[in-house]
Amino acid sequence: MSQNQILFFIFLFCLNPFLGTLSLLIVKMMINKRDTNSDFLVFLFITLFVCLLQYTRIWNPNLQSDWYGGAYWGLFLKVPNTSFVEYTIGAYKEPVWNLLNYIGYYITCGNYQIFSGAVAITTNGLLAYSIYRYWKYANLPSVTLISMLSLLLFFSEYFGTINNLLRQFFAVSIVIYVYVGKIISGKVNWWLLIAACFIHTLSFIFLPFIVWKPLFHTIKWRQLIYIILVLCISVIVINNISFLSRLFSSIDFLMYGFSRIESGANPADKNYLAFDSTAVYVTAIFVSAMCILMNYFLRKDKCTIFLTYVMFFLMIICILIYNLLPEIMTRIYVMRFCIWPFVLPLFMVKYKPVNTVYAWGIFIFFFTRFLVTFDDIGGGGFFPPIADLLPRTLIQYLI
Repeated sequence: MSQNQILFFIFLFCLNPFLGTLSLLIVKMMINKRDTNSDFLVFLFITLFVCLLQYTRIWNPNLQSDWYGGAYWGLFLKVPNTSFVEYTIGAYKEPVWNLLNYIGYYITCGNYQIFSGAVAITTNGLLAYSIYRYWKYANLPSVTLISMLSLLLFFSEYFGTINNLLRQFFAVSIVIYVYVGKIISGKVNWWLLIAACFIHTLSFIFLPFIVWKPLFHTIKWRQLIYIILVLCISVIVINNISFLSRLFSSIDFLMYGFSRIESGANPADKNYLAFDSTAVYVTAIFVSAMCILMNYFLRKDKCTIFLTYVMFFLMIICILIYNLLPEIMTRIYVMRFCIWPFVLPLFMVKYKPVNTVYAWGIFIFFFTRFLVTFDDIGGGGFFPPIADLLPRTLIQYLI
């Protein structure tokens, strides 16, 4: 794509972000030819467009959202009345999240709407950038990049869930960034990974994956069965979590993690997100089957194996703990929103004619569905009507 064409699309985006994004995506999907400048522009336009939509979020405490609760807004407002040491180092849980709140309070002059919005936008940006880096490293077609970004940023459930699980999705976005860095460079940014775990405790579930080297290669069937058996045994151990809770009662952050696991067995827990059992089992089995096909039967790239296994095992865990730990299961279940853009769009990537149709299908379905269901995201009321947002210029979004 020539420099003049790039400038034209940038001008069109400034004039109308929706029109500029849609026009570029259609052109790129029709040409489907890798080009450094235009491919980066695809990533940039989709990410900016979605972040602009996120920026218009309506701040209303009457809406059903965790953002207004004690772990979010309430925690944020405690900053001026609490010493730095007590607020961060002395925190009962997730000290890194507390540290970010402490810094964010003074940067935003105590405006939680700006702080929480910045965290949500950072989450979107970090996940989108991870997708772009992963796509570039795997040397995939342009249509696949568009389908990967669409499966995340134009997925209505992800857009709605981030309103209710801001801290968890922020932590997972950091984990995914570290995972992609490991795949590309072979190195693990342990500082970021540990920080993610102390932003949201459930992120600890991702640590075993990255240290288990066989997951970066196609493991034998026998080993796969052994791993599943270990997961089953782990579920039995979790069923007796009260013993571990007493054993590590002197370590605050571990105690908090164990207490969350114990409360996760209680459907009356205030954080419990109800999911129909049939939907969970069907989705988990379907995605698991796709992962098995990708890693054992279809032509594949070495760099795609690891995240496919992560997706597979998370779905197996959801199946195993659905009845035992329903609240924890839902938290793991929604994590798939951040991982399957690295898996499902790559299902037919080695079969070019089919992959093009497959990528078009993902983009058209999720983009159309996103626009149609936007006004009902999170139960409705979180954003202005989509009909009012799409005609806006870039300046109108920002002011």
